[in-house]
Amino acid sequence: ELRMIDLNPLDEDGIELQDMRFLQLFLIWLASLETEPLGEKGQETAIENQKAAARLNWEETGIRTESGNTVPLTEALQAVLEKMRQTFREADGEDKAVLDYQYEKTADRNRRYAMQVIERYGKAYLKDGIRRAEELQEAFGV
Repeated sequence: ELRMIDLNPLDEDGIELQDMRFLQLFLIWLASLETEPLGEKGQETAIENQKAAARLNWEETGIRTESGNTVPLTEALQAVLEKMRQTFREADGEDKAVLDYQYEKTADRNRRYAMQVIERYGKAYLKDGIRRAEELQEAFGV
């Protein structure tokens, strides 16, 4: 199960095309890595990091590295994106733009979909989100 897909409830389809392309690049990049199986300690760290990454405020969230150090989530994400940029350095302009788009979302919290939802709907995001879902169902004849 992949949980890093950045669903966008503001998009009619629920996900941006650039995010889908990023997912493809991310999976290709992951497949190219030589990795060792996670031991018990590594699995504990991965679960801890997954829970930390789910927090809304990335700027105050830390991720534990393999060496045991803690780095800000945005810094960890940018490091991964930079490694991906190196892997795909000879990619076409479209793939470069996709990676730049993701990098910008880590650098500017206002570009993140969660922040855009909060900005647009405020505390009424549940009620308005349900209304938006109903509108989309109606538009698609569901």
